[in-house]
Amino acid sequence: MTRRIFLGIGVNIDINGLRAKLSAFNRNLDWIPDENLNIPLNYLGRLAHQDINEVGQTIKSIVEKYPRFSLKPTFLQTLYKKHEESMINLELGGELNILETLQKELTGVLDEVAAQPKRYFPYITIATLKKTDHDSTKKLLSKINDLNIEFDLDEILVSKVSTFETLFYKDSVTFHKLRDFSLKSQVV
Repeated sequence: MTRRIFLGIGVNIDINGLRAKLSAFNRNLDWIPDENLNIPLNYLGRLAHQDINEVGQTIKSIVEKYPRFSLKPTFLQTLYKKHEESMINLELGGELNILETLQKELTGVLDEVAAQPKRYFPYITIATLKKTDHDSTKKLLSKINDLNIEFDLDEILVSKVSTFETLFYKDSVTFHKLRDFSLKSQVV
């Protein structure tokens, strides 16, 4: 049996104020539950149980070399998808250079051990837009982009990277954390 696995960073941020502002604008948004908020880094594909352990050892050997770092949600961005639900994302700022270097190194190694590796740009999906016709969806996403909603969310201290399994249900998708890989602790 194979499982859909991705590598990401679990986040714990309070987006209730942002949800309220966007919900007042449009009620066709499906909000991502707080426990599923994450920054996806690499999709590893469908992996068998024994391959997940092997990939885990590879991930651990890379991640433990990197220091902890911080990221900050900076602005809203929409992503139109023609055949899937469109997304509302939080784009990130902060110590992106560390994240990008870590992600690049992981991608290089995971290409050798994962079935279908795919690299993502760092973002946090906070909502999806219920599918309607293409023109209406594009207009709504454009309006959301033009809102210039101001928000001040806390920094995200990244101290670990995790593997997640994607679980599909009839009306939803959820993620189950499989394993954490700690970044190097900073000695003061």
